[in-house]
Amino acid sequence: MTIGQPGVAVGSRTRPAVVTRLSDSVPVSILPQFDGRFTVYILLGDVETVPEQVEQLKSIDEYVRSSSVGSIFGKYGKDIIVEDKPKARRMPALRIPDTSAAFCHNKDILDNSPTFPEGRVLYSYDYDDIPQITGAHLAPAHSLFRVSVAVTNPISSSTIQDTLLPLLYPSASAAAAAPVKTRILQPAHVFCDDIPVISPYRHTAPEAGLVFEHPLHQKWGVDIKVGAIIIARPDGHVGLKTKGVGVDAWKEVELYFDGILV
Repeated sequence: MTIGQPGVAVGSRTRPAVVTRLSDSVPVSILPQFDGRFTVYILLGDVETVPEQVEQLKSIDEYVRSSSVGSIFGKYGKDIIVEDKPKARRMPALRIPDTSAAFCHNKDILDNSPTFPEGRVLYSYDYDDIPQITGAHLAPAHSLFRVSVAVTNPISSSTIQDTLLPLLYPSASAAAAAPVKTRILQPAHVFCDDIPVISPYRHTAPEAGLVFEHPLHQKWGVDIKVGAIIIARPDGHVGLKTKGVGVDAWKEVELYFDGILV
């Protein structure tokens, strides 16, 4: 990879992209706020054309669940106990500023503030803190790691509707059949890379195309037929990039952390 071309080499910075969050269809940045944790990105690519990629994701989840030490999650760091946090840090934050005279001293804001109909006020959520409807199925947030999964297909695709969503929102019987909670299949951390953008490399790398249909995969140089696991360090730089996904790729993730954590 050279400067001005797609790709994220080890040691380089991750590149921004806007994706669709599967849990609520909201466009969000794939890059989380800095909080000192590593982010493990599992980029599956095109699960409609290559449905085996969903099986690879399931194999990682089953491997992590069955690991005697919980894979990296049990060896390093600890679970975050949400109940130990102040209540204010467990609740959604209002995104619309309070423009009432009691709290706002800027007359321009008071005069020009939009009126939001009741029930349409916007909030931002930290999904590691906000309880999910699948809470009984999910492992707690972790102090060192978060996992984000991305596919290139839209939410309406049959593979997502018929195969992926039932994994993220299992029936009561399916959840009971897997007593160890999942750390991989987190509904609020699964994304659709389906928001096209003009290529930022159209001048420096015109061969990459004028429009990126799947900017996360294309900016990061991931083959949508093969996929990859990418580790972003807490400083946003790439620590590891695998070729392909699945248990073998996940074992590379474990080896990486075994080499840098104690």
